[in-house]
Amino acid sequence: MSPLQAALLLAQSNQPGAVEKLRKILDAYPGIWRHYGDAARAVEEAWIGRIAGSDLLVRESLRHSIDQMRKDLAGPEPTPLEKLLVGRVIAAWLAAQEADLSDALLGGQDGRKVAELRIRRSDAAHKRFLSAAKTLATVRRLQDGMKIRVEHVGMQAASERHERVPMGGRMGSLMAETADAELAVAGSKQGG
Repeated sequence: MSPLQAALLLAQSNQPGAVEKLRKILDAYPGIWRHYGDAARAVEEAWIGRIAGSDLLVRESLRHSIDQMRKDLAGPEPTPLEKLLVGRVIAAWLAAQEADLSDALLGGQDGRKVAELRIRRSDAAHKRFLSAAKTLATVRRLQDGMKIRVEHVGMQAASERHERVPMGGRMGSLMAETADAELAVAGSKQGG
C-alpha cells in the first residue's frame, strides 16, 4: 500500500490514533499535504468546475491557461508572498470570469431583481480581481524599493585603519560591531 493510500484510508477511518498516524505519514511525505492542503488550487478547481461544467476540453484548456497565467504572473523567482498573491489573482480572475459568463448566459432569463443581483455579483468579483492585482503590483513595487545595500565608504576606510567613524544611533552601533567582527575575521585569517 502506498503512503497516499494509507493516508486516505486513515483519513476516512474513525480509528483511535488515526490522526497521529496520519500526521506521521504527512510528515514523512510532504508532497501529500502540499497537494491536498493547497487551498488555492482547490478554489481554482471549484471555479473551473463551475465554468466548464462537464466539458473536458474547456476544463483542460482553462487549466492550461491558468498554468500559463501563473508562470507569467509569478515570474522567474517569486517570493512566498508573491506566490500566495498570484494564487489570489488567479482565483479572483476565475470568479470574475464565471460571474460574467453567468450573467451573459442567464441574465435575460431571470427577472429584473435577479439580473441586478448578477450584475452586483459580477461587479464585486471584478473589484476583488482588481484589488488582488493591485496588491501584487504594490508588493512587487515595495520589494524592488527594499533592495538596499548599506555600505558606508567612511566605515570601510576606518575598518582598514582599525578605527571607528562616529555615527549616531543604532545603525552606527551596528556598523561598528560589523566592522569589529570583520577585523576579527580578517585578523584570524592573516594570523592562522
